[in-house]
Amino acid sequence: MVHIRNLLNVNPVESTSSNVDDILAAKPTVKHTSSLTLNNILDAKHPELISPNGRFILRLEASGNLRYLEVLDLQTKIDSITNNVLSKTYLFEKTLFFTSTGDSWPDEHIVNLTANGVLQVRAKPTFMTEWKTTWTSSLSAQCKKSSIASNIPILVIQNSGSLAIYAHKNSSEKLCTLHPEVIYQTNNMSTKITTGSKGKSPRL
Repeated sequence: MVHIRNLLNVNPVESTSSNVDDILAAKPTVKHTSSLTLNNILDAKHPELISPNGRFILRLEASGNLRYLEVLDLQTKIDSITNNVLSKTYLFEKTLFFTSTGDSWPDEHIVNLTANGVLQVRAKPTFMTEWKTTWTSSLSAQCKKSSIASNIPILVIQNSGSLAIYAHKNSSEKLCTLHPEVIYQTNNMSTKITTGSKGKSPRL
């Protein structure tokens, strides 16, 4: 697997929006879903997007770092009578990429998607009123903005490990590939299984 640490040393960009708090207040947070839209944000209460198969996680950490993970060993306990899932244990999480935007200050952090299909990590110090953007997906050469205002972009984690932004829910137009599909390669000389990314990793 190619580990990605391609979003380092990003200089914070001050927000030019004067009504960020009003916009954020109107957005319900994401809970147990694999996609992010204009109507949702990730925050401290609901910090994760999870692929439908539970194998891949996009997590907003308390420090403000955004991390994409692969769960390499997921143990699920099933009730033998009802077939209900009793518990899940994440034994090992492997980092696929992270934004390196974490800090030690007691800031409030959120992740949101803009109308142009740009994913943002934003921060606001406890005693400040202004939000600042610490990272955006537009920093990557693999990403572009939507030029159609009527589009409703969506960020999706697929069971394959693909993490991408599309112009809208039912569109095949991809605005951004944050992480490509993950493929599994078996070594014929042993039983060891390794993982790899299909395609090139997004780099600045």
